Amino acid sequence: MSDSATYTERVRDTFLARPGEWIDGLELERIGGRYAWRSRISDVRRYYGLTIENRVQTVRGEDGTVYRRSEYRYSAPKPADATEWLMLESANQEGRLF
Repeated sequence: MSDSATYTERVRDTFLARPGEWIDGLELERIGGRYAWRSRISDVRRYYGLTIENRVQTVRGEDGTVYRRSEYRYSAPKPADATEWLMLESANQEGRLF
């Protein structure tokens, strides 16, 4: 991620670097800015067309406190065949995607 990247670009880059991985909302808050990180996820969905899923889990902390954890993940599209997949992967490594 570039230091000059916008918060929305940072959120996008985080999802693209970690497809299929659930990312805690608190981590996305640090990446996308405390007061607008949810809007930035929405912008990533809208402007970049990424499929971002959300789940909320009830969790019991070590001290017995119950809280709700919100997590998000990017579901990368599956290419039609292996050739297309290799082309996309090569373009991504060369920085030609986004």
